[in-house]
Amino acid sequence: MQIYLLWSAVVMSIITFVVHTFIGAPRVAKPLLENKDLPIASKWLNYYTWYITTIFTLLMGGLWLCSLKSNEN
Repeated sequence: MQIYLLWSAVVMSIITFVVHTFIGAPRVAKPLLENKDLPIASKWLNYYTWYITTIFTLLMGGLWLCSLKSNEN
């Protein structure tokens, strides 16, 4: 397995998680919830998918990191 590619995937996943959570959420999720033109179901579905994506990006990075740690042994 290409260890450097796996390490770069871990780093990029963590960076994406941080940007998505701390930069993207205030700029995208907050105005989305404050929008009065969207139907409530559409608004909450978009909000839900935003945070599911956030959780999955962190999970991907964590699982790739676990994969790296298991290969070291």
